[in-house]
Amino acid sequence: MHGLAATAQRSGRVPAHRFFDRTNLLLTGAETAALLADGITTQNSLGQIRTQYRTVNSVVMPVQVRITETDPVGKLFVNSGWPGTIAGGALTIGSDLGLRYLLHRTNHHRLERLVPLALAASNTFAAIHNARY
Repeated sequence: MHGLAATAQRSGRVPAHRFFDRTNLLLTGAETAALLADGITTQNSLGQIRTQYRTVNSVVMPVQVRITETDPVGKLFVNSGWPGTIAGGALTIGSDLGLRYLLHRTNHHRLERLVPLALAASNTFAAIHNARY
């Protein structure tokens, strides 16, 4: 009987917070918004032809360049249009939630909160870059 009582006492830890609390929902929303902004700006710029100036033999020459996706993994999804972009976004959010749940269950709550912030910052930077260039 002592073994069962000791096991019950050890496993009776109280979690710091529920996984789907207000903060995690807001972080997921911010990450999704940044991912959507990146997807919109990427789809809008794909296929456009822009003029870039390159130096060839000490002479600056205008060169016409077609805009394409440079990320090899993202290219698999983005080149399929909106359905591919949505599928890639769903995989990204699903993977993020899985990683965050693992961090939550192993009591790494700070990392659990930092992961969506890092992904949101990355996607925001990509959206700004797409809009500017």
